[in-house]
Amino acid sequence: MSQKQSVLNHLREHGHINPMEALNLYASFRLGAIIFELRKEHHINTELVNDINRFGKAVQYANYVYIGQIESEVNR
Repeated sequence: MSQKQSVLNHLREHGHINPMEALNLYASFRLGAIIFELRKEHHINTELVNDINRFGKAVQYANYVYIGQIESEVNR
């Protein structure tokens, strides 16, 4: 299964994914690129999360939230 399909399945099952989950679960270093491709057929929102890393520094990362598949004009 491709990383793109794995990330889509994860989004459908869990509703969201962040870069650390994608790296740990699917060896994906480029989650943003996968989300860019998935957005051609799916509604996916980006939530920016502020957190503290293990070194005590403030960091911000994206949490991608799955909304649903885009309905095509043909299916209406």
